[in-house]
Amino acid sequence: PMPATKRHNNATPEKANTKRTRASPASDTEAAAKRAKKRVRTLLNKVAERPTDAGRVFVCGTNDFGQLGIEGDEKSRPVPLKTLADVDIVDVICGGLHSFAMTPEGNLYSWGCADEGVLGREGNNEVPAKVDVGDVSFVKVVSGDCINMAITAEGKLYTWGTYRGTEGIFGFSPTLLNQRTPLLYSALAKEIIVDIATGTNHSLALTAEGRIYAWGYGEQGQLGRRVSVRHPKDSLRCDLVGLKNVKLIGAGSYHSLAVTHDNKLYAWGLNNYRQCVDSDENIIPSPTLVSLPESVGTIVSVDAGEHFTLIVNEAGEVFTYGRGDANQLGLSEEVMAPLKVKSEESAFKFIIPVATKVSDLPPVSHVSAGTEFVLIACQNGQGYSWGFNSSNAIGNGSDDDEPVPKLLRGKNLGTNLILRVAAGGQHSVFLTKPAADAPASA
Repeated sequence: PMPATKRHNNATPEKANTKRTRASPASDTEAAAKRAKKRVRTLLNKVAERPTDAGRVFVCGTNDFGQLGIEGDEKSRPVPLKTLADVDIVDVICGGLHSFAMTPEGNLYSWGCADEGVLGREGNNEVPAKVDVGDVSFVKVVSGDCINMAITAEGKLYTWGTYRGTEGIFGFSPTLLNQRTPLLYSALAKEIIVDIATGTNHSLALTAEGRIYAWGYGEQGQLGRRVSVRHPKDSLRCDLVGLKNVKLIGAGSYHSLAVTHDNKLYAWGLNNYRQCVDSDENIIPSPTLVSLPESVGTIVSVDAGEHFTLIVNEAGEVFTYGRGDANQLGLSEEVMAPLKVKSEESAFKFIIPVATKVSDLPPVSHVSAGTEFVLIACQNGQGYSWGFNSSNAIGNGSDDDEPVPKLLRGKNLGTNLILRVAAGGQHSVFLTKPAADAPASA
């Protein structure tokens, strides 16, 4: 509450002004100027740019829902997606059981599991086909389990699919169970959305002014606000997260990440493996500062998997922390041994609570965290992967795990350069191009 004196002061001018006279033009313009001033927004962030380097799509991993877009069973090494062989593609995106490829014009192809309208189109789900959005063109797309978001160059947000909860389908909005085609997200129509991130079942949208909106399923604290027990569907309305001056966002399955313009990392949501912060709390309900070693330096991107977090710095180095017992972190046993903290969940599970550098990686250009594995594209065109491999998603030619970064190779991939990577639930999609087409600087 404001102090009484303030309130009293505010009340006096009205009392004094019992006879309203028509304001002079001078004060009119003053009032207009004041109104205009209120409207001026400080734009801290530019809208994410669509990648421009075009290439061909390769896939590997499990194919039980057509998420590879090819015939047959799983592939343990990357193979070309032949139906898109003649289409220029500049970006690839994976959800839990589905995939997207983006053209240089910002059109989308989708394939994989079609539940809840997640592909944004009707028709055969096992072969890539175009998503019809009229003349809308996208610059960035992100996918969760059954939810997708996309933004345009103007910062307009589109979204489709649905959010799931522990009981099954939770809903797309408070009034809609699912949305089967890309829909302009009217609740944020007045905002310029510059970047987007999705967890398994939650969404984050970053504005040009450095604020974050969050919505979706929020039982693990990933929305950064309390979820109403009486009105559970309220979490499907977007609401601001209590953090300002944000420049980067990212999300794990059940936790959220943000980096501010002064290079501080904040995290909130599920923390059962300290994937948010080094604390015994199982849930971090609101944005909390992550204490990082100085060696991390300036952060340029953040991503996360089911129970771990991944940071990329300006030098193209990768740091990881969180759950490590399924080789999620890409760290060698000797690096982890002194850092291990036992998980309370079982004797076999352990945690690395401090962001630790992944060694033996050339500088990276693009990373993607799957549920329990990681894909890397390096600035020199090499691709690496590591992690849990029951689904063949790390593309190493076997179903063995890779504890530390392993170079992606194979007769199909040949000498192709890896431009972009996308890690799904149990599958991976790569954007590649022949080494001969490489830019001269590479």
